[in-house]
Amino acid sequence: MAQIPVGKFPELDPHKRNFLEAKIQRNQQHLMQKAEIAERRNLSNLNTMANRLNWYVENGRDVPAAEFSAFKKASKGTPLAGFAQQITAEQKAVAEFSRMSPVQMQSKVKELAASYGATPTKEQITHLAKVDKFVQNSIQQGIARTNPVLATQRNKEAKRTRHLTDAEWTAIRDAADEALKTIMDVSFLTAQRIGDVLKIRLADIRASGHLYVKQEKTGKELLIEITPELRAALDNAKAKGGVRSLYLFSQANGKPWTYWAVRDKWRAAATAAGIEDTRLHDNRSKGITEANRQGLDAQLLAGHSSQKQTDSYIRDREISVAKPPSFRKKA
Repeated sequence: MAQIPVGKFPELDPHKRNFLEAKIQRNQQHLMQKAEIAERRNLSNLNTMANRLNWYVENGRDVPAAEFSAFKKASKGTPLAGFAQQITAEQKAVAEFSRMSPVQMQSKVKELAASYGATPTKEQITHLAKVDKFVQNSIQQGIARTNPVLATQRNKEAKRTRHLTDAEWTAIRDAADEALKTIMDVSFLTAQRIGDVLKIRLADIRASGHLYVKQEKTGKELLIEITPELRAALDNAKAKGGVRSLYLFSQANGKPWTYWAVRDKWRAAATAAGIEDTRLHDNRSKGITEANRQGLDAQLLAGHSSQKQTDSYIRDREISVAKPPSFRKKA
């Protein structure tokens, strides 16, 4: 709340001073509410624009330059900022397929699948799914007679069993910049997906002592108890954030951090720390696993719909400790 300097207006009595401070506070809250509504409306419009651009790619159509330019400009500094780059890459891939005959398509898809290896990344699997969608539409439109993607054996994404040790996690954090450190802390303590962590708003830190989270993937709403450690992490994030921002994690200009920017920070810190085979999402798995080890409700914290999901998520990352037998003593 804005404070009126005591020495600057000595003629104001305490009652009037309190009245003006309360009025300033109400005006600030009103402006924050209006800004939040506008921000939510803007993100809703951006999602609609993104879906439209995605439709063009999946149907093998050229993305209108005006629509692409408008989306790129409007999405700058938002969580959807990297989607324009993704659309450009996918459009280029689909354009390449559109010039091929069905036989060439089949050969290209086999080559593509083989290049991904036995453990393709999530981005590679998404790319192959896009090609699949395009070829299906080509068949429906009579451009192709068969779907070469269906004839190609898919590489299944192997379950990730990697679990960061405390020493590895600390090493990455030590090598991280201040922005990434605050994100790592809150991500670990809440055990939420990185996308949901980056979308936390200041208004989501409730006066009741809870952090409100709405998971984008499932739509599930959570209230996470703000423990002393989480309170310290949230306060630190607010102190390091940009000015006049609605978001907990923001840049100096007040815009929220994007997933791609944070991912690059994570990769740089992991490389500097000498830690291999690690992903930004490993923060969530570490948080869930640690909650389970401490006897907390890991399923509730993770937002999983069943205990089976949580058990599977944790089981692959924990190694059981077995006790060996002793030599039998001779009688």
